[in-house]
Amino acid sequence: MDYETPSTSHVDNQSPVDDIVENADLNILECPIELKPFVGCSFPILDNAIEFYENYGQLVGFDTRKNGSKKVDDITLWFYMVCNIEGEQKFNDQQPKRRRKSKKCGCNASVAFKFDSDRGYVIQHFNEEHNHPMVEVQHHKFMRLNRQLEPVHQKFISDCVGANIGPSLTFKLLTELMGGYESVGCTVLDIRNYTRDIRRYAEGCDAQMTIDELKKKKENCDAFTYEYDVDSQSRLNHLFWCDPIAKMNFLQFGDIVSFDTTYSTNRWCMWHIMAKVAEKVPKSLLGNNDFKKDLNSCVWYWVPAYFRDFPNSSLIKTTSVSESQNSFFKSLVSISNDSSTEVYKVLDHFSNIWSVTLSVEDSVCVCGCKMFLRTALVCCHIFLVLKNKRYRLIPEYLIGGRWLKSSLLKAVHGVQNSDVATHVYVDEKKKAQAILLGEMLGLYQAVSVDIDQIHELTSIVREARQQFFADGVVTSTAQKKKIMEEFYGAEAPQEVDVQPPEVVSTKGCGSRLPSRVEKALKLKNKPMRQCKKCQEWGHHDSRNCEKFKEKEKMRSRRNSDV
Repeated sequence: MDYETPSTSHVDNQSPVDDIVENADLNILECPIELKPFVGCSFPILDNAIEFYENYGQLVGFDTRKNGSKKVDDITLWFYMVCNIEGEQKFNDQQPKRRRKSKKCGCNASVAFKFDSDRGYVIQHFNEEHNHPMVEVQHHKFMRLNRQLEPVHQKFISDCVGANIGPSLTFKLLTELMGGYESVGCTVLDIRNYTRDIRRYAEGCDAQMTIDELKKKKENCDAFTYEYDVDSQSRLNHLFWCDPIAKMNFLQFGDIVSFDTTYSTNRWCMWHIMAKVAEKVPKSLLGNNDFKKDLNSCVWYWVPAYFRDFPNSSLIKTTSVSESQNSFFKSLVSISNDSSTEVYKVLDHFSNIWSVTLSVEDSVCVCGCKMFLRTALVCCHIFLVLKNKRYRLIPEYLIGGRWLKSSLLKAVHGVQNSDVATHVYVDEKKKAQAILLGEMLGLYQAVSVDIDQIHELTSIVREARQQFFADGVVTSTAQKKKIMEEFYGAEAPQEVDVQPPEVVSTKGCGSRLPSRVEKALKLKNKPMRQCKKCQEWGHHDSRNCEKFKEKEKMRSRRNSDV
């Protein structure tokens, strides 16, 4: 950094770097002459001037902030910086949206930079007097200037956001990794604000980013398919995509496309089931030990049995809707009964007659309604015939493999179709990052037991950092933008053709319920009016007039007595 500093010949007392003295009477802070601003000090660019004053504040123990600037033709002519607690707290008669604490005490410490075409930015004014004590050295880590999120923090937070880990737990993880609260370098609020920035990065363009990513996958894999449409306002309406693996699954399972909202959730765990026992079971049975024992044994058996499906199910115990419709049939008539085939006529309550053919040799049953051929669901007509023949199990061919949860042990045909590619798009950058992170963690774990090896590895890492970033590390703004782009896998587009869908209100997103005190204050300030029923002045109306209701009750009692 290039800037002019005064000579030391006119300085009476020059303190060392670690010797910071506070004048208790004037609150004027003393620090090394090379780190203290003065009128006439110049800087080549404005960023150097701002950084110099911020470093001065970090050293002596106060935070800084921008207080204003003047620009002409995109050139900053004046730039003002003050102490962070400059000014006074403002009060108004209106109720604030939320309570905020203020530490403003009217501190006048400030600095003003003026642009000079020859010298750059020159300090024209400098007030070093504060009307408040400085932050103690042991608390410097909590100052705003010392709580700048480093790239390592930003990458770690973005990874936690991707894993759906909240700010509080992210801060706890950082505390464990960094070795304590004093080494974290940020607060939970900083992490929460950065998480908010990640969400806002794609605000308004997330639909376009999704379409661009699908387009990129299509360019890298011909077998990838995607389709979408928009409404009249260019908002995303429908979106469908299918990768090669999904196409192979489609060939294997048939013409069924479904979305399982319970996937990877614990819907049938023991805790959730037993937690509802008190709501579903009469209170007289809750204290019965024999009942609890039988219920526990039943639930512990049923929970794993629910996921262990077999190609056999009891006909009588099936939960199919078609079985419950058996009561609507009027008659079942056998019209053919030879040694190999039986034909039945089924008359339902709609007066429809269906023909059901049953093969005696292999128990193949075919119905004229062809419901099984269309949907692979056994129709109620076949159920009635099987029930009449006293079948205890549904034949295996009527179940097949389509509705099973377990793995299918059948041959898959058509996988080698030329339209279906077996390869998928792989992000080589993410793959390389994972390998590098694994190597770094492996090294860290290997040397963590020997302090000498820890120091040696730290020295090697610092040398490597100096080698890679000899010209300086990229600015935090550029690094932050790059990390956010990596989080979403794409850069925010400059032009947005596909707008995000309209936000749908969900449960719990309504307005806040007013408190009892707020209701009372609102009622107190509400003008009174005359009730049309009781003719009294107050805050009630004729719809909920309690006095009128009481009069009506008394009148009805008198009439009943008469």
